[in-house]
Amino acid sequence: MCVPSGATDTACLNKLVTAFGRRAFRRPLTDAEVTRFTTLATTVGGKPGSTILAGTRSALNAILQSPSFLYRVPQVAASREADGA
Repeated sequence: MCVPSGATDTACLNKLVTAFGRRAFRRPLTDAEVTRFTTLATTVGGKPGSTILAGTRSALNAILQSPSFLYRVPQVAASREADGA
């Protein structure tokens, strides 16, 4: 695991969000989800008086408050919608 060196270290933040999110959501994150949580970390971490670690903490908290973490949605429902049922 890496430690982000600053708000512009998006490669490390992507790794952290992807690894933590996969465990929390019990599935791989979509590209949009990774981008959303990484953007949150860089936005919070880039504010005056803030640090990238505070931004990372905010992103990980957002993952833990997400419905994808709190509820497990069966994948069968998604495949039924695709079939038109």
